[in-house]
Amino acid sequence: MAKLKAGIIGTGQATGISKAHLLGYQECENVEFIGVYNHTRANAEKWCDAYGLDHALCYDSADALIADADLISICTPNYAHIEYVKKCLEANTHVLCEKPISTSCAEFAQLEQPLKTTSAIAMVGYNYRHIPGLRMIHDLVCSGKLGRIYTIRHCMGAPRLANESVPMEWRFVRSLSGAGALTDFGSHALDILRYITGSDDLKLENLSARTATFIPARAGRDGTPQQVENDDAAMVLATVNGGTLYSLTLSRVGVASAWLELVAQYGIVRFDLMNPCQIDVQLRESGRPYGAKQTLVAEDADAWKQAGVPVPYKACAETVKEFVRLVETGEKPATDLYYGLQIQKDIEAIERIG
Repeated sequence: MAKLKAGIIGTGQATGISKAHLLGYQECENVEFIGVYNHTRANAEKWCDAYGLDHALCYDSADALIADADLISICTPNYAHIEYVKKCLEANTHVLCEKPISTSCAEFAQLEQPLKTTSAIAMVGYNYRHIPGLRMIHDLVCSGKLGRIYTIRHCMGAPRLANESVPMEWRFVRSLSGAGALTDFGSHALDILRYITGSDDLKLENLSARTATFIPARAGRDGTPQQVENDDAAMVLATVNGGTLYSLTLSRVGVASAWLELVAQYGIVRFDLMNPCQIDVQLRESGRPYGAKQTLVAEDADAWKQAGVPVPYKACAETVKEFVRLVETGEKPATDLYYGLQIQKDIEAIERIG
């Protein structure tokens, strides 16, 4: 059987997420990686050099790569997602798009018509749901063993942009990125909320939020200060699923750790990204106090520890492999484009009141 041909659009100079997509394709025996496109060819060639690939894999146009490929990963800045997803849908080329699906809900209208006629599998890459600890929480909640969920507290962030000497980049520009930390980390957090509760159609109710920009200007290409147009951090409070209290802290200027805590009728569960393959659990029976803390370790913990790449990259590679599996089976993705639109609606609702 002929191998599926895969390509990547966008090389991701700042965080290099395209490396994880490449890793995922390379781990699929039934996939052949055929090329990469970047609007700056020199960056595409540097990317090939970094990963030991021939410059012959560098395409001079996205259209040519989409025409040649069966599978496309989109790893561009946010503003270009809709453009390339649309091209893939029109060419009936299966597409995995990095989150978010767009910088605004209004842009999604461009996909409505091609979605009616395409035969392509189209998926948004919410990578964190593949992390073993979060998968264990999902399984525990959906088993019903925890009973009613009382509260969910979640904190996500990263320190790279805490350094005020990091120059102006697309992430700080509203038209290119959309929201700031709300998009960078909120996309993942809002997906995790739906995933661990098994509630794809979840709605944020009684919503309140605050956002802030702590580093209001960054040096432009000519060295002069340019205004940062979106948020550095956000705090969200809401109720979900008929009364569960939900709080969320997001920060691109750093957090001490990324963690998730869930308090339920019959248990307390805590996850820390520093230990991605385990969760701490305290269970209780009705009428009795909580028992001693237990640490549960995922069955595939050793494979994750031996991966040799950061946890988000390993999770992304797993997302790519899931994408390939769905293309082979024809199954509908759990995180299809309409699911991505729902996440974007939540982000915009938070941003409006923040």
